[in-house]
Amino acid sequence: MNTQALQFELMKKASFNNFRGEQVVSELKANAHLWDAALMDAPKLIKLRDLPDDIWNVNTLYILTGIKSDQLYELALHWNPSHLRWIEGEEASRRLDAYVSGDYILCLWWN
Repeated sequence: MNTQALQFELMKKASFNNFRGEQVVSELKANAHLWDAALMDAPKLIKLRDLPDDIWNVNTLYILTGIKSDQLYELALHWNPSHLRWIEGEEASRRLDAYVSGDYILCLWWN
C-alpha cells in the first residue's frame, strides 16, 4: 500500500457528522487528474489522544494541486464541508515549507 492509499484508508476511518469518508475518497480517486495529494489532519495532538480508543480524530482535508481548479472546488462542495477555501501564494509556500511554491491547497473543514 502506498502512502496516499494509506491516507485514504485513514480518511474512511475518520467519517463523522457531515464528513463521509467513503464518498470523498471515491470521488477523489475518480477525479485524480484534478489533484496531486490529499490528507486529513487535526490540530494539536488530538489524534494521539484518541488512538488508544481506535479513533482517527481529524477534521480538516487538504488537497494539493498545481492549478486552482473550479472543477475541484465544485466537487468538494458536494462533500458538505462546514468551511472551504483555497490556500495559495505565500501562505501555501509557508505551509508547505517551500521557499517558492506554485501549488494551491484546497482546505476543507468539518465541525
